[in-house]
Amino acid sequence: MAEHQKKEWDLPQMLEDVRHAEERISDQKLETAIRQGLALGKARKRQVGLRLRVAFAAGVLTCGLAVLFGWQLWPPADPGSITVMGNSPASSIPERVLSMMSEAMKKAAENGLYQPINKATEKDGYRLTVDGVLADNRTMIIFVNAENLNNTGKIRSIQENFTNLNGGLLDEKYGSSTFGSNLSLQDQNKPSKSYYYTLQFKNTPSQMLFSEELELDFGSSSKKLSLKIPIQIDENKFSSLEKSVPVNQTVQIGEHQLKLTRAVLNPLSTTLEFKATSKLKKEGVADLQDAKLYLGETRKDQFQYFLVPRDSKSELLSSEARSLSAIRFDTLYYKDYSEVTLRATGITGNTAEKGKLIIDTEKQTLGPNSPMRLKEIKRTKDKTELHIQHPITKQNPESSISFKGNFTDQSGKEYSIQEGSFSKEDSSITISSQEYSQPLTFPYTIYTDHITQQPIEFRIKLK
Repeated sequence: MAEHQKKEWDLPQMLEDVRHAEERISDQKLETAIRQGLALGKARKRQVGLRLRVAFAAGVLTCGLAVLFGWQLWPPADPGSITVMGNSPASSIPERVLSMMSEAMKKAAENGLYQPINKATEKDGYRLTVDGVLADNRTMIIFVNAENLNNTGKIRSIQENFTNLNGGLLDEKYGSSTFGSNLSLQDQNKPSKSYYYTLQFKNTPSQMLFSEELELDFGSSSKKLSLKIPIQIDENKFSSLEKSVPVNQTVQIGEHQLKLTRAVLNPLSTTLEFKATSKLKKEGVADLQDAKLYLGETRKDQFQYFLVPRDSKSELLSSEARSLSAIRFDTLYYKDYSEVTLRATGITGNTAEKGKLIIDTEKQTLGPNSPMRLKEIKRTKDKTELHIQHPITKQNPESSISFKGNFTDQSGKEYSIQEGSFSKEDSSITISSQEYSQPLTFPYTIYTDHITQQPIEFRIKLK
């Protein structure tokens, strides 16, 4: 019985390994590994309990993947690292939240970082609940449950917002935040669904206003709902947990210098911070090519696990070229590594060319010698949409365009762009419908990436 119980406890880590592997291998190879795993599973004749069979099948699949792609997987978790029984801090977590947690999330929860919120709001038969939050100094994960109580109306769109309690922008001291969600389009219209948002900060705020703006489609009509829930957490639970490891190693790549200044370890993430400089005025180091963080000391011909980046962050130089400032990986906080090694095959350089798009929205014409084309202008009582084509980025697959958040009229008076949508071939800019002194000027920047191949390595001593 004890042996069966141990295998059941190992199942979440097996599934976590499979999840990481799925993200990093091709569909064809994954399908081959699954077929091999299933074939091995069917060959077994022993009759065991249902839960043990599930654990065994997952183990076979994990082994199959490890043989083919072993060093792309996480190392095995410490035995018994996932516990939600008895007096564990995780024992108060709802099952619907616990089922979404990764091994790293559960480890953080076990160490007291899950904070129950248990707040709900309801409007027109749609209920939104914030069950709880996992947070450290740089990451906040908000666990949400949504219910369409009447099971009517199809969700056309969800717009999430994270603001201060008054609905304004969060204070600059928290840094510019990025966020993502695990809610898929397939699950969006389930009558009841649980999902989470992952937010990244320079410093995690202790309070904010979380809201979802929903558009429900009833066929012949539609309705917009706004649901808001204030969130307040105790920052004392994590404020002293961050570990900073100085690195201060520099590599030279052509005209660029890239310095890895430090590694920052938190319970929910590992962040490597950089300072990039260049002798080229309009160029910066935007990112690393094929970056991997190898775990443990490096020895010749040694099998070694590695992590791939979750995301990266860049800053704008005076030329407006992007300069790499940080790369974020999965957490190593509860792992016992004395050394890790960051390797990359090269850098992505980035140049920036500024320009101005001049449009007379009344005459529907562009300024002389414009590199862009005016596709159409759509007007309503409240807003005006400008649809622009830019052949320069369409012809160059390494180029992209970004418009500023503001524009000016002929007198130089400044206005804000309400919305913007930018792609490789065209852009859509939405402004308020009102009288403007024509023409209007929209500043933009065209970014062009190019790759420099050169092996890069940073050895990072964590202890």
